[in-house]
Amino acid sequence: MSDLEEIERIFSSLKSNENGEFDGHKQLYKNRPISKASQEERRRRLLTLQKEKRQQILNENRELGDKPDLKRKISDVWKQEIDFIQQQRNEREEWYRQTHRYNNTLMLSEWLLEIPDDFPEWIMVPCPIGQRNLLVSRMSCATSYNKHGSSINTFKCQLPRNTILDCIFCWKSKTFYVLDVLQWNGHCLRNCQTDFRFYWLTSKFEEYPELGLQSRRNEYAIKAINRSKCDKSTLAESMSRYPMFENNEPELDGLLFYHPEVFYTAGTTPLVGWLKSFMLPEVLSISVSDKYLAENPPSCNSVNDYIEWFNLNSKNKSKQKRHGRNKLLKIDTQQKEIDTDLSSEMNSELSCESIDDDSINENNSELNMDPATCNSITISSSPA
Repeated sequence: MSDLEEIERIFSSLKSNENGEFDGHKQLYKNRPISKASQEERRRRLLTLQKEKRQQILNENRELGDKPDLKRKISDVWKQEIDFIQQQRNEREEWYRQTHRYNNTLMLSEWLLEIPDDFPEWIMVPCPIGQRNLLVSRMSCATSYNKHGSSINTFKCQLPRNTILDCIFCWKSKTFYVLDVLQWNGHCLRNCQTDFRFYWLTSKFEEYPELGLQSRRNEYAIKAINRSKCDKSTLAESMSRYPMFENNEPELDGLLFYHPEVFYTAGTTPLVGWLKSFMLPEVLSISVSDKYLAENPPSCNSVNDYIEWFNLNSKNKSKQKRHGRNKLLKIDTQQKEIDTDLSSEMNSELSCESIDDDSINENNSELNMDPATCNSITISSSPA
C-alpha cells in the first residue's frame, strides 16, 4: 500500500458514524481521539494530505496551457462552469426542501492530550458556555441550525447574504459568539487556512459594527471572539485574569486550540484541540487563576479522571434524552389511539341519530296525507 493510500485510509477513519455521532465524546467541540495513532502523527498526515490535494488541483490547472487544443479546452471549461452554476442553482432550490442540509457540517475538536512541537504558533480561542450553532444568513434574515442540521430559529439579521458562521449561542445574553467562518457574502472560505479565516472575520466585523448590537433589524447580537497565539507567556497572562470575558458575561466553558494551517473540515480533527481552563497546569504547565481551578470536580484528580467522568456523565445524559423521546412517543401514540376511539364513537352516534331521523321522517310522511284521502276515511268511518 502506498503512502498516499495509507494517508487516505487514516483520513477516512476520522469520519463520523452512521448516526452522525462521534465515539468517546458526544459534545460538539470536545471529542476524544478516535484513532490508535498518536495525535502528532495524525496531524502530520492530515497536513500532508491537504498539501497533496492542493498540489493536485494546481497540476490539473497547469495542464490547460500545455495542450494544443487550448481553445477547445477553454470552451469545455466555460461549459463546465455554466453547468456548475446551473447545478449550484438547482442545489439552492433543493435546499429549501431539505431539513438537514447542514447535518455534520461543524468542525469538531479532540482533547488536547499531546502537545505538538509548533504549539506556540497555534491559535487559542476562548469558548463561552452555550449551544453550538451554525448560523446561515439569507437576504435580511438568518437561520440557526444545531449539529444535526435541524433548524432552531429564524430571525432578522444584518449579516451579508450567503454567510455561514460557526457560533456559540448564549441564551442569557441573547448573543451569538463567532468561533469560525465557513462562508462570507457568498465567498467560500472552507479551503482557506485558519489564520486567514480569523483575519477575515476580524476585518469584516470591524466593517459591520452594527452586528454587535441588538436592534429592530438585528434581533440578536453577533460578536467575534478575541483570539491569541499559544506561546507560554501570552497564555499565562490570559489565564491569570478572571473572568476571561468582561463581567463574566458570558461564562467561560473552555479553550479551543486551532492549527494555523488547517482548512475548515466537517467532523472531528486532531488539528483542533480542546481543554478546560483547570487542565492547563497539568497539560501545558501554565498557571491559572484559583477560580478556574475551583471548577474542577472534587472527584477528579487528573485530566484522565475528568475525561472519564465527563464521558460517563455525557452517556447518562444521552440515555435520559432517549428515554424522554421514547416516553413522548408513547404518550403521542396513546393520544392518537384515544382520538381514534373518540372519533369512532362519534361516528357511531351520528349514524344512530341519522337512523332515528329517517324513522321520524317516515312517520311524518304517513301522517301528512291529502285532504281528500282524509275525507274519504272520515266518511267511510261514519255510522250508517
